[in-house]
Amino acid sequence: MTKQELYKKACMLPLLPGVYIIRDKTDTIIYIGKAKRLRIRVSQYFREGVPHDAKVTQMINHAFAFDVIVCQSEFEALVLEASQIKAHTPKYNILLKDDKGYSYVKITHGPWPRISAALQKDDENADYIGPFTSAFAVREMVETAQNCFLLPRCNKEFPRDIGKGRPCLNAHIGKCMAVCSGKITCEAYNEAVQGALRMIRYGKKDIVKQLKEKMQAASDRLDFETAALLRDQIAAIDRVAAGQKVVMDAGTEMDVIALAGTTRAVCAAVLRYRDGRLTDKREFVFHDTTDIEAVREEFLPQYYLDGETIPKTIAVDTLPPDAEALNQALNEARGSKVELYVPQRGDVAKLVTMAYTNAVERLGRESGRYTREEKLLEEAAQVLGLKTPPRV
Repeated sequence: MTKQELYKKACMLPLLPGVYIIRDKTDTIIYIGKAKRLRIRVSQYFREGVPHDAKVTQMINHAFAFDVIVCQSEFEALVLEASQIKAHTPKYNILLKDDKGYSYVKITHGPWPRISAALQKDDENADYIGPFTSAFAVREMVETAQNCFLLPRCNKEFPRDIGKGRPCLNAHIGKCMAVCSGKITCEAYNEAVQGALRMIRYGKKDIVKQLKEKMQAASDRLDFETAALLRDQIAAIDRVAAGQKVVMDAGTEMDVIALAGTTRAVCAAVLRYRDGRLTDKREFVFHDTTDIEAVREEFLPQYYLDGETIPKTIAVDTLPPDAEALNQALNEARGSKVELYVPQRGDVAKLVTMAYTNAVERLGRESGRYTREEKLLEEAAQVLGLKTPPRV
């Protein structure tokens, strides 16, 4: 069908809520959307003179036919849209893929093992804990464990570099046990590594109690160096616990979401708070679109109605047009009331601003990547004698 024929067909649709399914010439589904009034929404795609961003324009150019499913309510349309997108993954829908992939906690082999965050299991001489879906959470776990057990984070290799040179700044300010000084036994170091791994696997619960018992035992057998090391580890755990900012009441379960856009892409940043602390950060970048409101309307139901844990509270920078239907869907999916709102002032409003800042910063990094790629493509075009750079 031509664009004009599609427009005429759209003008005959009812003014009822529903889901529309757009297909190309091969009968492949290329886009699925929902509408409060099908006629108004679908006809906008094919009406002459209506401006669209690059991604929607491309979708319209490939559209050959469409079907609709009339629903009883906007809520029913929202839920159906989410399930259909999940089933068909259409080319022009936003598909939620943050580019972090899986992350792991890496533990090297040998008498002096090191703990670090890793994106891949690519070292045969190491063990791994994971996978975890959040690189942010893995980095936080590793850094917390390193801080609490005073583990080295430098590039020195042990035992090769033991006794060579002065201890680093971290050792002088009490953030490293200073293995390089030669005063830490291999046994004491491995005990600290095992403590860090217990914290990563099971959290801080009972860790301090166990360390205090070991410190007392070391003191009783007059092993004062070990007792001092354990004392320093206990103090480090207390410092880390005090330094982890509690931004809300303990027990608070909240996601904070904000979107930002450029002339090339839109980014949605999600900050996850549990027990009053930031526990995760995720960023989703959607290329070739500038329509923040369209992304917002599609992003929220996809993110939460596809198996993601739904918190008690979701604070956003702006409510989507279908906020009421979305809230109903969230309530049903969670099995209890979910508060979806825009904070106007106070600490939560500041958190929304922080989420927005993260989205803007991510887009800035993406822009830099684009600039580098464009320069390389221009150089390739000159070498190949092309009039215009190749598209990727």
